[in-house]
Amino acid sequence: MSSGMPFCAVSQEFLEQADANRDYQVIHHDNVFRYGLSHQPVMESVYCDLGVLLASLLDQYKDCSIPDVLTGTTISTECGSCYLIEHTQPLTIPCYAKEDIQKILFRDLTLIRGIGKKRAAFLRQRGCQDVRDLVWSRHYAHRAHDSIDIIESGGKRLYQEVARWHGHSHPLTLLTSGLYPPESFMFLDIETLGMFCRPLFLIGTGIIRGNSIHISQFLAQDIWQEAAVLEAFQKTMQDTTVFVSFNGKSFDIPYIKSRLAYYDKEQELPNLHYDLLHCARHYMKKNLCDCRLNTLEEHILGIRREMDVPGAMVPEWYETYRIHKNPGPLIPIIHHNRQDIISLAELFVYFQKLAYGDHSVS
Repeated sequence: MSSGMPFCAVSQEFLEQADANRDYQVIHHDNVFRYGLSHQPVMESVYCDLGVLLASLLDQYKDCSIPDVLTGTTISTECGSCYLIEHTQPLTIPCYAKEDIQKILFRDLTLIRGIGKKRAAFLRQRGCQDVRDLVWSRHYAHRAHDSIDIIESGGKRLYQEVARWHGHSHPLTLLTSGLYPPESFMFLDIETLGMFCRPLFLIGTGIIRGNSIHISQFLAQDIWQEAAVLEAFQKTMQDTTVFVSFNGKSFDIPYIKSRLAYYDKEQELPNLHYDLLHCARHYMKKNLCDCRLNTLEEHILGIRREMDVPGAMVPEWYETYRIHKNPGPLIPIIHHNRQDIISLAELFVYFQKLAYGDHSVS
């Protein structure tokens, strides 16, 4: 696309591209009704504005390289090299007392296999207010001991036991995240060239260090660097890593595993994973029109992104960068991915506080 194209020509070319690309749908005339019924919708006015922005970026950075506009480091792996962009900003993850969270979990009699809500209510009427009260029960003693061991040991098994009865969206399930130190969490977001079976080109992670979040973005400067991005990402993980994502259980993690399989690489990733889409649906579905990340940002965090590239349009912008050998289109993509990670961490803090507030420790 020529950077000197007038507004109407830019808009028309982008609309034609959008009509041919079914990963998203341009909603002509900004029809709100069609927007609500469409998958991956983009308003026509937004799309046209982004077309003008893209033309401007191509013109502004036509003689630049990636290091000229995105400060980072080229890193080497066994699979080749990729580009690492790092960013740090203040953010604190609250620390909750392990004893308080365990006390809350001990009061949930349904964590004992074979006890449902009605049986739990009956047992409370009989004076059993705590899982540990049932170690003296002839019928429940063995299972009560098992539940006590699970609660005290924590880890994936505790998460599974809480989610088994309450579901992944329940506050008690999220509350188990308070048993891990803040530095264990890895906030994850990826950018790809479309839906499954297409390459990914950017993996963004956020790690808590003291009172800050340190963001690492592993960028493939071309598609052939995808394997290096995957390997560099794998090297950042530890046995204690706990993933936090937004729809990552259904998309990000399976996508990464599929790309690792494509390169015949080890697909083992940390098992603990808190997906905030589940939390958003639990707390916000009655108050918001949808639970998209941008919607949550606006209503919970007070963030309204200006000229942000929608995730569904990211592949098109990356392809434009590759075709023109111009880093301009990458700038909004990097900012988009970085903001996703920051918002993810802030929403995690928000929902953790809600979950903790739902249960009195006293």
